[in-house]
Amino acid sequence: MKCGVCGGENPENMRFCGHCGKPLGDKPAASQNPTGERRCVGCGRPIPWDANACQYCGHDYRRRE
Repeated sequence: MKCGVCGGENPENMRFCGHCGKPLGDKPAASQNPTGERRCVGCGRPIPWDANACQYCGHDYRRRE
């Protein structure tokens, strides 16, 4: 199942994206950054869509907490 916000692939029947943490089924906001970046949930700085970790604060999107 592909996340509508970050594009990350997730197993079927998941409620939240394992990459960005958004509920699956959410669509990107119309005002969302069109430059191919997203905001880190740890520090709020822009990071690439395909980043597994934030280069500023080190938040690891691969880790489950």
